[in-house]
Amino acid sequence: MMVSDGVDIEMPGGSVMTPEKVRPLIEEGRLTEQMVDEKVLNILRTCFYFDLFSHTEADIRSTLSVEIQ
Repeated sequence: MMVSDGVDIEMPGGSVMTPEKVRPLIEEGRLTEQMVDEKVLNILRTCFYFDLFSHTEADIRSTLSVEIQ
């Protein structure tokens, strides 16, 4: 079970850590809401560290279109 194995985000796509699969684990007591909150906090902390929330979509597109020489 990736959710309790230290994985915070599943990429690309995500087929294991979906609400349909995580919710029953919480209901069964195999996973706590606190564990899920910690994973979300880790992801948000990283986003804030890299200042991802202050950029517009146009900023991100221009950054992604820069060619590396």
